[in-house]
Amino acid sequence: MTGELSAGDRGGNLLSFLPRPIREPRQPLLALAVAWLLTYPISIALAGVVSLVIPDAPQPHFDMSGLKALFLLVVFAPVAAHLGEALDSEATPGPIAPRLERFWPR
Repeated sequence: MTGELSAGDRGGNLLSFLPRPIREPRQPLLALAVAWLLTYPISIALAGVVSLVIPDAPQPHFDMSGLKALFLLVVFAPVAAHLGEALDSEATPGPIAPRLERFWPR
């Protein structure tokens, strides 16, 4: 024994509560679908809670509605953001936080 603890000895994986397709994304489309199914309803519920807690908070206004709004906000915006990051000439694999520091100089 080398003295190192395995993940199981440390109390398990911190992400073990997530569904397997997200933890082990062997099928990327399934992982994306499961992630969307988890995050979208939770974000809508969180928005509902915030509107109950702070009823006078200003609501966002978009000059669109219906399926067009759903497509542009839920599908197109994240895809465009990820493409922008992927096409960035300084983009490198790894955590995004260090790459974002250039937008907030100290």
